[in-house]
Amino acid sequence: MKEIDMPDIEMVEVGPRDGLQNESVLFSTSQKLELIARALDAGVRRIEATSFVNPKLVPQMADADAVAAGLQRRDGVIFIGLVLNKRGALRAIEAGMDELGAVCAASDGFAARNQGKTSDASLAMCCEVVRLARAHGRRAQITISTAFGCPFDGEVDPLRVVEMARAAAAVSHDHVVTIAKRAIGACFHELEQSWTRRADRIERFAEADDKQCQSYGLQPGTAPYADCRLKLNKQHQASWFQ
Repeated sequence: MKEIDMPDIEMVEVGPRDGLQNESVLFSTSQKLELIARALDAGVRRIEATSFVNPKLVPQMADADAVAAGLQRRDGVIFIGLVLNKRGALRAIEAGMDELGAVCAASDGFAARNQGKTSDASLAMCCEVVRLARAHGRRAQITISTAFGCPFDGEVDPLRVVEMARAAAAVSHDHVVTIAKRAIGACFHELEQSWTRRADRIERFAEADDKQCQSYGLQPGTAPYADCRLKLNKQHQASWFQ
């Protein structure tokens, strides 16, 4: 049996940040450092240790600088600090984080509530953070949140996400990540509905194309019919995702 080459898969642990930030009970710095140490003992080599954000808005991350100072450096381990603006990026750099994780949103609704910006402005901020990180010899990644649906704006156009990912990849050669910032069940439900609607559109276009080809006197199964069908199909592809 021929051996199949598989791409490398890298696990990124986000528990110390994303897993804790919405907990109602505040965890101490020592508890967070213990959680991180246990993750490293389990084999994690890339971990989002904390976020450098406004402590009034995210009290659980108020000790970001203390957590960064208490990290036990190990060979091959990359500590990531999440940031939402230039101020947070400078804090993360000063704290000695190996990598900065900048976040933008694919929807204006979430960008406004999470960062006080438009979607375009949040992406521009991420690009600025990446350039800043590189100027200080650090790695950087860009995460596109609400890529699969927004709790405020609803469905997000996939083409919008692709556009943002291309812009992000142009400046961030380390990583570009797309995530769904909402309940998983709701996200997949929306995706299912979205693709169902698109499948319906494709089916309707296919039926219309068949009728149009037949109106030209072309017979199904013939080369002229197939050629006509292909041309009509290409004309409609842009409308499948509208």
